[in-house]
Amino acid sequence: MTTQFLVQEARIEAKPEESDMWEVVYIEGGIKAFELFTTSPALAIPKAIAYAGLNASQIDFYEINEAFSVVALANMKLLGLSPEKVNVHGGAVSLGHPLGCSGARILVTLLGVLRQKNGKYGVGGVCNGGGGASALVVELI
Repeated sequence: MTTQFLVQEARIEAKPEESDMWEVVYIEGGIKAFELFTTSPALAIPKAIAYAGLNASQIDFYEINEAFSVVALANMKLLGLSPEKVNVHGGAVSLGHPLGCSGARILVTLLGVLRQKNGKYGVGGVCNGGGGASALVVELI
């Protein structure tokens, strides 16, 4: 098998002996005023889903980083997401928020959730302190 990541339009391939295949779409978008940065994933997540050619009903699980506890809750409300689909093993407050590694933690947790719960599509979202956000869509192939 091949581990495959599609990041925007660049394809990066690695070939370990045994692995799963993943396809990733990454979007940087969702700029809001600085004081509203905690809700900017609500702009980036739909862009990433659309860019992947999907709609929200096809997404099995979401990982939304908790820069603060309210981030996941606010974005769940804005996007109309079910709590059973968001941060199913806990968010950054319970699992940890490693300095400089939030994206890695979100991606690894999301991949684990998809595998453990037999999901196909997952979305990760994170806000940044400047009012922006990033989101990615992962497909278990």
